[in-house]
Amino acid sequence: MPVYLPALAGALRGAGHQVTLVEYGLNEDRHRTAPAEAARRFGRDVRAFAPDLVLFDVRAEVLSDFKDLGREAREAAPRATILAGGRHPTLVPEQTVAAGSFLDGVVIGEPEETVVEIAQGVTLASVAGTASRSCGTISRARRRAPIADLDRLPFPAWDLLDMSWYTARTQRVIPCLPLRTATVQASRGCSAGCSFCSEGRLYPAPHRRHSAAYVTAMAQRLLADYRIEGLYFADENLLGDPARARELCEAFISAGLPGKLRWSAQVRADSVDAATLALMRRAGCVQLEFGIETGSARLLQELGKGAVVETGETALRLCRQAGIRTLASVMYGLPGETLADLRATAAMISRSRPTIVRLVRYFPLPGTALVRALIQDGKLPEKFWERDVRRGDPFGGAPPPNLTAVGDRQLEREERRLYFRCVFPRYVRDYLRHSRPRDLSALARTRFLPRLFADKLGSRRGG
Repeated sequence: MPVYLPALAGALRGAGHQVTLVEYGLNEDRHRTAPAEAARRFGRDVRAFAPDLVLFDVRAEVLSDFKDLGREAREAAPRATILAGGRHPTLVPEQTVAAGSFLDGVVIGEPEETVVEIAQGVTLASVAGTASRSCGTISRARRRAPIADLDRLPFPAWDLLDMSWYTARTQRVIPCLPLRTATVQASRGCSAGCSFCSEGRLYPAPHRRHSAAYVTAMAQRLLADYRIEGLYFADENLLGDPARARELCEAFISAGLPGKLRWSAQVRADSVDAATLALMRRAGCVQLEFGIETGSARLLQELGKGAVVETGETALRLCRQAGIRTLASVMYGLPGETLADLRATAAMISRSRPTIVRLVRYFPLPGTALVRALIQDGKLPEKFWERDVRRGDPFGGAPPPNLTAVGDRQLEREERRLYFRCVFPRYVRDYLRHSRPRDLSALARTRFLPRLFADKLGSRRGG
């Protein structure tokens, strides 16, 4: 489930505005629709609603789709204020405005207070937390202070989403566990300083949290209205404040939620301890996700993780002892990564024995500290993300540039080795363990396995 737009929609409705959410690429039918036709359909939706304000949640991976939709929105609502928000505009605000001629401006960071002011008629250029275009000039307004009391915000406008689709029984939200799962945030921001991450810019310091009572009430509302079975916390680190996390667990237990909801969360490896894990398990936690990233101590330091390899291994072991499943998120294709680093990652996975592994190629996020360093060193063009490509990502569907210390073919071979030795066997074993016949039948209908093997074993663009 998306988090950013439903939360903003809830705040706008709380301020007395009429709001709708138009989702793009929601389900398989929309994925089969040609991009041009999908954009035209989006334009028709905008024209029918006749909005005064249009705001897009934009990520670097969907930039060209955003431009197509933005042009349709401008044509459909020529007098509307059209804005972009989310991670990408927050990281590179002026560049985002300059790249979208249909845009009036962007929202930087947390959107709720900023967009409510704009909707109430405050002149865009004077609203804190924005960058805007006026008479051909792009300027940035003053910085907006983070929302101090998150409990003041209304609940997200879940009813504006296709909740029958988002809460359908699936093994994708909490991987391998077939549950009707909703997504929430109990906190905003992160106290860490990882150089590759954008979280600290979208939700700036300090790391702020909803009260345990607020989060418990959200869970109860979702349980009552949508009959969910699972809850996924999209926080960067649910254990960023261990005392508050324990309060939340105690509140869940007091409300009788553990027998009704199973939940999963992202946490940092250096924030877990045996006592807290035991309490989390009693409160209904069934899986924790860790950004292990790499088995290379050198790369961990260069990424600003502030942890050592052994920290991740210890966290995974403690979870195993507490009866909590683990998902280890691992990156490859990191800047400067060597063959020895890749092999160290494989060895670390074998030693630490996570339940499942998520393997992702490093994607350079504009505006992050790591990308700024890569641009300064001449390893990435300054505006690499502005390439006008189809279907979104700045690299046109091809892999991101090889920033490692190994050749393209060697990197591809090592990625396959990691996938088929460390990722695929764990995922298949766990998927089968928790699947029912109808889950396997649904998987067969998606033709996931044939597509997977065609991708992993077939020829690659740029390989």
